[in-house]
Amino acid sequence: MCSSDLGIKHFPEIKFILFGAEEDYGPNRTPSRIGSHFYVASLTTSERLKIAGMVSLDMIAVGSEVYFRDYGPNSGELANSLSAAAHTAGIQAFRKASEKSDHEPFGEASIPAVWIERMLPGGNYDRSIHTPSDGMSHTHFSLIVEVADFLRSYMLGLNEASCKNIVAR
Repeated sequence: MCSSDLGIKHFPEIKFILFGAEEDYGPNRTPSRIGSHFYVASLTTSERLKIAGMVSLDMIAVGSEVYFRDYGPNSGELANSLSAAAHTAGIQAFRKASEKSDHEPFGEASIPAVWIERMLPGGNYDRSIHTPSDGMSHTHFSLIVEVADFLRSYMLGLNEASCKNIVAR
């Protein structure tokens, strides 16, 4: 729970948003992340400041290792917090330099933003990604559930102090 300026305790709002057009297209690999860029651009300054953090789940159905990729100047604490919680939960978790995904527009707007993805041992990508064999039969539902359960537990464990440490912007 968090406290408002009026001293009233309330539960924070959690939004689950599905963005479209995340992939890079064409020879110049543009445009990309259209949905998430549009969403962040539509937020007022006040709305942006209310966002404690953004966590993007992408490519979480294949691979034994979980990676946390932060984007932007205010995202390191959120990535550290998620990574530490994953280790505590017994998940093989790592930090890795970020690449662009739907967390990018949030990080560019100084909103703490982390992309959670799975990779093969040693931080290797699944070679089936973006190929004809990249379909539902290639995914592992139990890996999706593991990440979803972890994130649920993480969010339910947040308190006012941990939110303030993560947000510190």
